[in-house]
Amino acid sequence: MTMLMITPEIESEIAAAIAKARANVIPWKKVSPLAAAHDAFLVELADRKPGTELRPPSVGLTFPGGVTAAISFEEQPAGILRHVSFATGYPGKKRLLNPVMLAELCKLFGVREFPPTQGRVWVEEFQPGYYAINVIELEVERPAHTVVQ
Repeated sequence: MTMLMITPEIESEIAAAIAKARANVIPWKKVSPLAAAHDAFLVELADRKPGTELRPPSVGLTFPGGVTAAISFEEQPAGILRHVSFATGYPGKKRLLNPVMLAELCKLFGVREFPPTQGRVWVEEFQPGYYAINVIELEVERPAHTVVQ
């Protein structure tokens, strides 16, 4: 069983991770080659585009109890998206966070709505046998008259 206790120290770590990620928005030119060609709910390692492992790094945290989290802000055609992912330290598809824990972590990482209406949720294998739940939500909408380079 995965446990996670949120303390004031952990809340401070989360706030610092969000600030660091927000200060280092990943530009579209680095994200676009890795963008998914489909909106699958489950992405296995074999489904990932070559080079995905070279994705610019997110800001990561590891919590006591085996939960890991990563956050980034990414420039996309729609605007700036908040991208969070959460995993446990246990291998296997059935080793994902429960929905209540996931929703609470999303809230702590600034996701306004779970599941997001302006975003999406998917499960992705990031190492053989290890899966993370990814959530993206539109943070700042791009003005209609601008073009992404």
